[in-house]
Amino acid sequence: MRRRDGRRPRNFLVSREESTVRIRCAWLVLALLAPSVLAEENPTVTEQAFKSKKEMVGKQEAMVGPSITGRGVPEFESFDQVISGLMLAWNVAGGSVAVAKDGRILYARGFGIADEQGAAVQPDSMFRIASVSKLVTAMAILKLSEEGKLDLDTPVVEVLKKKVAVDGIPDPRWKKVTIRNLLYHNSGVTAQQFWHKKQLEISPEKLNPEEIVRCILRKKLDFDPGSRCIYNNSNYMILGRVIEVVTGQTYEEHVRQNLLRPMGIRNMRIGSADKNQRHPHEVQHGLGQNLPFQEPAHLTQKELVPAAYSFSMDSIDASGGWVASAAEIVRFATFLS
Repeated sequence: MRRRDGRRPRNFLVSREESTVRIRCAWLVLALLAPSVLAEENPTVTEQAFKSKKEMVGKQEAMVGPSITGRGVPEFESFDQVISGLMLAWNVAGGSVAVAKDGRILYARGFGIADEQGAAVQPDSMFRIASVSKLVTAMAILKLSEEGKLDLDTPVVEVLKKKVAVDGIPDPRWKKVTIRNLLYHNSGVTAQQFWHKKQLEISPEKLNPEEIVRCILRKKLDFDPGSRCIYNNSNYMILGRVIEVVTGQTYEEHVRQNLLRPMGIRNMRIGSADKNQRHPHEVQHGLGQNLPFQEPAHLTQKELVPAAYSFSMDSIDASGGWVASAAEIVRFATFLS
């Protein structure tokens, strides 16, 4: 990444190998915008979606388009139409879209509703970005490596032992798992998920990132490190704790101060597991999806809660816990190019 004056900024030196990771990350972020672009270039996508919706409700003429907020841009009028059409067709309650070119945000608008009270989605409304969070964690790890604070080929247990008890790990192959293995999903770490108490051998009040990593370390690897590549969340849950050991800060604190803030991204943060305690700009998740109610993973209470709020966002911070606006994600993507 170069500045407009042509010079490469500090702390963003890129080796050939690590640039490959960044390019892959950029494509993943751009893929988030692909459906709207495809629909614009191929009108049959929208037409088929409307046809499907018409069959479902039987009254296409009764549909009312979602509210739209933010400054309208004549050149992007087709985006307004396509996005509104897709939201109607697939019963999407709310969404936000942003487009940038040459590092400048050209288009940022909100569509639909943000909460059950009917407040409109704004251009700066924040949504859960799920596994796009892994791109943020990967960038933080690579930046620490570029700064000479972390060797990607260091065995992860050597780093973790400063924060997490690693004695008595049953599988000796753990000693061969490196930071790089975790980054590339070829560590052999079990693909079992670890954010619900039914999958853990701990009580809800102890459900935190460190305890989850301890649970992961007690599991046998699914394969020899480096022999296969299988995507899973556990790799990045561990990387979050690596960042904490190396920096002496919490994962969220370090990423916000040292990675996001220099990019001009100030609102992005770990989301809330309680819809009543979410950030002022964060939308209410799960609207219009008829999601089941579940027993919360992170609380001792027995009362059922909506599925979207049945697990702790803190416990999956580095693998899927971030919330951000569309404009912030696009700004982040420009630093990957």
